[in-house]
Amino acid sequence: MERYLNRIANGCALLPAIFLVAVSGCKEGESASRGQSQPLETKQVRIAQVQKLPAEETVAATGSLVALDRAVLSAKVPGRVAAIVVDMGEVVKAGDLLAQIEKRDYELRLLQAEAALAQARALLGLVLTGEEDKAEPEKTSIVKEARARLNEAEKNRDRSLKLREEGVIPDADVETAEAAYQVALSRYDEAIHEAKNRIATLKERQAELAMAEQQLKDTEIRAPFPGIVERRQTSPGEYLSVGAPVATVVRVDPIRARLEVVETDAPRVRLGQRVHLLVGGKQHDVKISRMSPVIAAGNLVLVVEADVPNPNFELRPGSFLKDAEIVVNDPPVLFVPRSAISTFAGIQKIFFVEQGKAVEKVVKLGREKGDLLEGLGPVEADAMVVLEPGNLRNGQPVELLANDS
Repeated sequence: MERYLNRIANGCALLPAIFLVAVSGCKEGESASRGQSQPLETKQVRIAQVQKLPAEETVAATGSLVALDRAVLSAKVPGRVAAIVVDMGEVVKAGDLLAQIEKRDYELRLLQAEAALAQARALLGLVLTGEEDKAEPEKTSIVKEARARLNEAEKNRDRSLKLREEGVIPDADVETAEAAYQVALSRYDEAIHEAKNRIATLKERQAELAMAEQQLKDTEIRAPFPGIVERRQTSPGEYLSVGAPVATVVRVDPIRARLEVVETDAPRVRLGQRVHLLVGGKQHDVKISRMSPVIAAGNLVLVVEADVPNPNFELRPGSFLKDAEIVVNDPPVLFVPRSAISTFAGIQKIFFVEQGKAVEKVVKLGREKGDLLEGLGPVEADAMVVLEPGNLRNGQPVELLANDS
């Protein structure tokens, strides 16, 4: 009995402690419940607007830079090289003298042609020098003389006929006058033919003079277009035959980018499309200027060309192009700033600002454009997104610091 009463006494002694623990637990529960029901604090955030920008669709191409024009200049007339005034790498303008062939022989030929022309002019009764080289057969001296003799013979014949009718002279004199007239007429015809022959000779001498002048001019070898000397192929004192190379000149401003597009991408390529070229660490944006009408049978590629400005000759023919991109489509696409993306466990989310609160949405992202990412959904144009959301919570009120749209 005594042992039983002691147990009851000990149990009663523990009751106050149990009561205190129970009361304390209830207070903590009430405090936690009150904490969850409290509204979230307003957070200041920076925002940006979803942008609709063009997004390029490109196809890859490879190729190389080639000279826009390349000419191997050769001798048009034979002769010894008197001087060559350019060398490899020199910049030339159209018409600049590159080389000179000895011209003394051609100067003498020109003098000879001028003398022959003067002789032909003299035979036609023209002044020896001058620009007037036209002649008419009837106005030449030999034709004028033959015409005068014909007129005299015709008058004598008519006079003889009249005198015979009057019985003054016999028929024999009339026959003599008629024969003289026929001879004069024949000589007149011969004079006409001779005059025409001399006119033809005059034209021949004119052509010979023009050829002599051109040959003398051809002793000077000049640049056909502005460019750079790629190679010098002769030296002073060397004798050149017709067609012997003298120098090679290339035009490199603009320079030609020749690209190859694989057959599967060829149907999307058109004239005028933009091309991004990366050469020597520098990007050049140009347009397709020319394209082949066929797919090359050997390697099944479409060849296209674009002209690249090269005023300082920094780009060199032969350079390989491996990072060329042809823009085949440029549709508008929605982009969001990269700093608005938050990633957790491989899931990408964005906080949108709707009615003054942050609304968290899972999004799909696509292509990159600098610091922007393509938003595939659910992203809408002109929507506001929170930049650098940090510990922002869904539904939390926000205060806008700035609009960086």
